[in-house]
Amino acid sequence: MRTVQKVVDGFMNIDPIHSTDDKLLHLAVNNTFRFLNGKKKIEDIKPGSWLLSNANSIDTIDTMIEYYISIEAYERCARLVQIKESILDKETTV
Repeated sequence: MRTVQKVVDGFMNIDPIHSTDDKLLHLAVNNTFRFLNGKKKIEDIKPGSWLLSNANSIDTIDTMIEYYISIEAYERCARLVQIKESILDKETTV
């Protein structure tokens, strides 16, 4: 199974469930965290950078939380829970 694909906007997406490269997964999770946290706009991330697929999905955020728990980055977990709750609130008000 191919887990990495070039996407139209120039970013490299990685499937966190099937990734076998820890360094690339770490880069993708951190880039995606910066994007979701508002620290980076998508246009500020260099083309060719690694991002997780479907960054705004609840499943991806849950996977990121699990990843950050595994490396004991609990502050990032807490922020991701806030982002997740915000997304869920938006979905229920629409």
